[in-house]
Amino acid sequence: MILLMALTSIAIVSKPLPEDGTPVGYEVFTGRLFPCNNIESFCNMVRMDSVMATLRYLQNMGPRYAWVDDDSTTPDTDTNVVLNEVRDWLVEKLDAYSYTVTLHHALYHYVDKDPDYGWNVIATRKGTHFPDTWVVVGAHYDTRKETPGIDDNGSGTGALMELARIFQRVNSKYSIALIFFTGEERAFKGSTKLMDSIGSDMDIKVMFNIDQVGGTNKDYSGNPYVSDSIKCEADSSPAGGTANNILSQKYTDTLARATNTYTSIGTVLISRAYGSDYVPFERNGYVITGYYEGFNGSTGSQFAEKVSDTIGNIDATFYHQVIRGSVAYTALMAQCEDVTGSAEGNTIQILNSRTTSVSMRSPSKIDISLIRAGNVVVDLFDIAGKKILTLNLGRQVEGSHLIDPGKALGSKVMIAQVKVNNNVVGKVKMNLVRL
Repeated sequence: MILLMALTSIAIVSKPLPEDGTPVGYEVFTGRLFPCNNIESFCNMVRMDSVMATLRYLQNMGPRYAWVDDDSTTPDTDTNVVLNEVRDWLVEKLDAYSYTVTLHHALYHYVDKDPDYGWNVIATRKGTHFPDTWVVVGAHYDTRKETPGIDDNGSGTGALMELARIFQRVNSKYSIALIFFTGEERAFKGSTKLMDSIGSDMDIKVMFNIDQVGGTNKDYSGNPYVSDSIKCEADSSPAGGTANNILSQKYTDTLARATNTYTSIGTVLISRAYGSDYVPFERNGYVITGYYEGFNGSTGSQFAEKVSDTIGNIDATFYHQVIRGSVAYTALMAQCEDVTGSAEGNTIQILNSRTTSVSMRSPSKIDISLIRAGNVVVDLFDIAGKKILTLNLGRQVEGSHLIDPGKALGSKVMIAQVKVNNNVVGKVKMNLVRL
């Protein structure tokens, strides 16, 4: 049972980045992962008609701002009613996808007045292997008072709902929590309240935040513009301690690699995550990363937080690729497993030799997850593509099989190709460092 703690008053800045002279530091990233057929199949499930239906609904609803008058006692009825209607719509959709849905109250509660507003919507699915360890993916569904908020942050809401649709019948080794936050535009009150409830005791593998990712199709002069890269944000703040910073850098590196592998857009690594719903998680010591768009070197679309933040001003092609990247990263972090029963659906994941966490930097073992029994062969190649060894593992039963193909090979970099019933299900680059 979650125990609510007192809300701590903390001064927090929102995007765009304040002009405080703080260096951000950008790095163009070009690395790629070796593609896995299973992850690609999840990415190919993204349907823009489904996503655009969400955006049209949000645009038709208009501003959904969690607001009270200056005296902090009188609710702004119009925007709060819309916020509640969108909340109920999210719950209805998530219920239809068979998630466990929880409403978490985050903003003012009026005992004798309508409406009672300001709720986080949390959709969960338990993992098959690590049910107490969570991959959290979040986006806020509230807006500023004067805007329909399609880029900020209907785009994150649409992406998160598409993840919910895609993963509704997909098993994952780690538990998944999809959180639609309220009150982000009021200094992260929704996510702050949630962290006040949870504290630092929840086992969260990573919190992946999706905020303002629709891109823009026009420059500041109104000329056509093509959005071509997404910012991948890592933690470098002392907030919540610095122990989470190194893991954040690694998981953000994986986010960039997944994006470069499974999408057609580029990535830029930003050294400081700030101004969105991952901040309260960071303050509580959790590992965070996130997506945020860029525009001509600035921190976002010129339409954000304005009346003109509409569907007509986003870059739908760019947005589609961002959702593909979100799907790929979530599938990697949660270790999602296909449930269709096809041989191509079998998955491979790479594991760090010291833990059971996914690692893209120093993997030395392969976890082959079979949805049905099959003959497994692992071919090992050196970095130049020359075959070193073939491991015929024979017929393996359904389930997870952890193998260490480099036991007798010493420390070296190689490529492992896994075949099930003579079908290649994936390749991984392995840095076999003997510990």
